[in-house]
Amino acid sequence: MDHSEDTSAATLESTAPAADPTVPEAVAKQRLRLWLKTLRCTTRIENHLRQRLRTHFGITLPQFDLLAALDRAARPMTMSELSKYLLVSKDNPLLKRSSSQKILNPTTSMLILRTYPMIETNKTITFQKAIADNKPMIQEWWSKPHVIKFWDNSRDMWNNIEQYLDSGIVDLFDYWIAYINNIPFALVMTSEIKPFQQDIYGKHACKSGLTFSLDFMIGCEKHLGRGLAPLTLGKFIDFCSPEVKRFIIDPAHHNHRAIHAYYAAGFRKVDTFTPTGGFFSGIKHDLMILDRRNP
Repeated sequence: MDHSEDTSAATLESTAPAADPTVPEAVAKQRLRLWLKTLRCTTRIENHLRQRLRTHFGITLPQFDLLAALDRAARPMTMSELSKYLLVSKDNPLLKRSSSQKILNPTTSMLILRTYPMIETNKTITFQKAIADNKPMIQEWWSKPHVIKFWDNSRDMWNNIEQYLDSGIVDLFDYWIAYINNIPFALVMTSEIKPFQQDIYGKHACKSGLTFSLDFMIGCEKHLGRGLAPLTLGKFIDFCSPEVKRFIIDPAHHNHRAIHAYYAAGFRKVDTFTPTGGFFSGIKHDLMILDRRNP
């Protein structure tokens, strides 16, 4: 799990005012309230910045931080030297693994920056409800190894999809096909969550607007590893009705690649749970939410 997006707020949190017996209680409470307001303000600004970077440029805040540090230096640096220039995280995970734009390779004690093709953020991503003509394509995606590993590929689940595609009847989910420049590449599933539901989803449903649960897969392998997941989720959230105020997604706890993508999309982890029945019985999951910003 990647918590690198939250490190600045965590740094501020570590500076919480300590109790001082020489300070009057009223003054201490006032200082604490001011500190809490500052923390909330910092978190909101960071969330807004992360969402704009993701939506307009297809990158995360740690990616921008690292590349900005390299650009300012305009020279090779050791990993330990580069870490001193980072503002978001002093232990930026991108020093050791690739991002969607750059790959940083430690060679002896120096970093070599190799440029890879950037995501073309001018590509158009659109969505349409799945129809019967999409059935062979979805069935092919469903059989891919990278999908089988984390998705419910039971007969009951496929029957639900077939019913939706053949008749348009919504039982559990609505199914949406994501297109990049009119080429289908991903599937999004949505389901409305009611706040009165007696389960973990209802517990975290929004009380002042609609809540949608999301499931997301990239079916076409050639689009994997290109940073399209957070970009596509951001576009889909913008595509949804403004009445939907909260989105919930629940990756398996060991699906680190998906969790990283959801953090990059702006989701935050709020809970964990382990189903006691069904296809995922006994498998720990993280529950993550994203609250839509007011325009």
